[in-house]
Amino acid sequence: MLIKTLLGANRPKLSSAMVPVKWDGTTWIVTDQTDKEWFDYNEKKWANVMLKDGLKVEGVADASIASLKEMKDKKVIKEGSMFVWIPRFAYQITNGYHKNGKELNESNSELGVGTIRIEFMKGKKNESVRGRTSFHNESGENNWNIHPAFDYNGAVEGIWVAKFEASHEDCTTDASTGEDTSETPTSRRLQIKPGITSWRNISIWNATAVCGNYNISLNSHLMKNTEWGAIVYLAQSNYGIEGKIEINNSDSFITGASIGENAVGTQNDYTSELGVKASTTGNVYGVYDMSGGSWEYVAAYLNETSSAEHYGNSLINAQSYNKNVYQVGQENTKISHYEANSNVYGDAMYETSNGAQQNNAWYSNNTEFADTASIFFLRGGMYNSGAGVYSFSSTTNAVNAKYSFRPTLIVK
Repeated sequence: MLIKTLLGANRPKLSSAMVPVKWDGTTWIVTDQTDKEWFDYNEKKWANVMLKDGLKVEGVADASIASLKEMKDKKVIKEGSMFVWIPRFAYQITNGYHKNGKELNESNSELGVGTIRIEFMKGKKNESVRGRTSFHNESGENNWNIHPAFDYNGAVEGIWVAKFEASHEDCTTDASTGEDTSETPTSRRLQIKPGITSWRNISIWNATAVCGNYNISLNSHLMKNTEWGAIVYLAQSNYGIEGKIEINNSDSFITGASIGENAVGTQNDYTSELGVKASTTGNVYGVYDMSGGSWEYVAAYLNETSSAEHYGNSLINAQSYNKNVYQVGQENTKISHYEANSNVYGDAMYETSNGAQQNNAWYSNNTEFADTASIFFLRGGMYNSGAGVYSFSSTTNAVNAKYSFRPTLIVK
């Protein structure tokens, strides 16, 4: 039986389609649940798995049909789609609640960012590993909240998030291959792999459908805004990088790319010394492309029915646990809609910013809340503007060569 980390993070829940992998300093190695070295959140080692799409393992003729036992302890030659486990947790914002980067810099906060404490939860119970059983579950400084990303039609022990921005099976390093011009984009096969251009020029309508059809048995869906927030909050805590995640500034939208000093479009290996700085853990075990790359659709929108139905039926008709819906303010202004959602927690928007426009988030990241003309939310910014894990913006759902997305999986 797998021994959990010292801090009791829920062990990853696997399906038969998932292949656990660990990093040996040079390459990924296939492992299994009994391996104590697979993950350790206390050491910022988040659990990683690969699916079998395109997976190649040294000494294995066909990894797509091989058993885990046949592959264990062997080197991965070519990655399958990669996902990272985010275990269920509660959080507390102890400093910087509803403030922007400039305010925090003036109060001597390092780099204009607040402070987040994390306590992992015991399975699906409303009790943390430290014995906490009382939670506020509402927006507010010093409030302890069970993160809402782990309520998926009932409590789940964790979620599997895409390690990189989505690509499709025809994507290469040529940026144009990610600009979907297909008349039937939902017929393309989704993949989550490093070193290729991300899938863009796709509507949120189709991105929702692509993610929903990706793996129905694993409850695949377009990443929600709260799921984005869960990754960001874990990253900001002492179980993640606990600092600024560097920008993917590849002008070809290459997944897993990172920055160089004053460079544009550097396409470094995501496992390199430079590459891991763009990871949520500061090492190879984290999630990439959260800052820069391309703007990413999330399954979230302002509840303005007429616009929503016209532009994004697949998202509007999605189950409530597959989306985040934001309330309309008394006036049709971004600030009014922003303030109308001051009670929302866990999504890394109101809690980590103090304005509906310009650069009013932690690290002075971009902030642009939705209004009735632009109801769908985007996260993360782009390689050359608005980049940052706390960045948020909005869109009409117009197909755009600068917008991508990523899926989440749930194993129940």
